[in-house]
Amino acid sequence: MYNQYGNDGQIAIFYRDEKIANFPLGFMKLRDYQKNAEKLILDGMRDGLKVKEIIYACKLFCESIRCITWTNNRRKKYKQQPISKHDYRLFICSLFALVKLQIVQEDDAFLIFEKKSVLKKQRYYNQ
Repeated sequence: MYNQYGNDGQIAIFYRDEKIANFPLGFMKLRDYQKNAEKLILDGMRDGLKVKEIIYACKLFCESIRCITWTNNRRKKYKQQPISKHDYRLFICSLFALVKLQIVQEDDAFLIFEKKSVLKKQRYYNQ
């Protein structure tokens, strides 16, 4: 699972009531992730895909990352390849595209932790 703290806080990503990852908000802001999701939808439509096909592809990718994360968390004795940062970013774009298309509710998709709460958490773990 990818965990990192950013300058502007942190975003926790959930899919189907399971925590997938935490991402820093610093270099990439929340609006950057949302713009990438909109670009994903528009590029799919420009390539001739229907909205149902885009939804299916996003759901399929999100479900595959969720299953990989689930098996990595539950079966630590098996040494599996970790998910790359690029795949996590693509997962966030797919999830935000599903939020944009109103398939997944925004409240169920992510939580944003501000910088102040992240700093408290860092101080607690560094003691």
